[in-house]
Amino acid sequence: MLEPVVDALGNTYDKEAISEYLRDNDTVPNSDPPEKLTDKKLTPNKDKTAELIEYKEDKINKGLLTFPKLLK
Repeated sequence: MLEPVVDALGNTYDKEAISEYLRDNDTVPNSDPPEKLTDKKLTPNKDKTAELIEYKEDKINKGLLTFPKLLK
């Protein structure tokens, strides 16, 4: 996940993936029964972004991740 966002129902997704999905759909992915998403507005998930940065920095410091550009 590179850019976490939250939908109107509080679900977190990767921005690129959910944006592509929502172009052709108006339901929550993988909901059974299908849950209608009446508002397609996406908001940055700052908490998840901070968690991802911390996780990636830890992996870089341990030499387990060698792609610092992912820390955007």
